[in-house]
This record gives sequence, structure tokens and C-alpha cells, in this order.
Amino acid sequence: DLGDEMADVLFVLICLANQTGIDLTKALEKNLEKKMELTNLKVDELKNELKKDMDDMNKKLDTLMELLTKKA
Repeated sequence: DLGDEMADVLFVLICLANQTGIDLTKALEKNLEKKMELTNLKVDELKNELKKDMDDMNKKLDTLMELLTKKA
């Protein structure tokens, strides 16, 4: 059973943490904070890309509107 195997791994991990003096709660919190920072950076990058794409599209629409206005 997969759950039983995972429990075995967790038990061994807890034993290793106790033997080495590692606080698993603090280690997990630190690890999750790092992941959140990376996620936030990625979201910011995507927002910047989207803004640039939207700006480019708006410029093209402005140019198209100018051309259509001149022909009318």
C-alpha cells in the first residue's frame, strides 16, 4: 500500500531529523517561503510580459485606427 510506504519514509525522515537536530517544521517553513518567492517572481515576470504585449497590441491598434481614419 502506497500510504504505508510513505508513512515508513516519513518515520525515517523524522528519526533522521531528531538524530541530527534538524527542526523539520522550521525547515519546511523556510523551504515553502523560498518556493513562494520563486512563484512570486515568476508571476511578476508574466505580468510584465503581458503588459508589454498589451502595449504592443495597443500601438498596432492605434496605427490601424489612423489608417482607417485616413481612408474614410
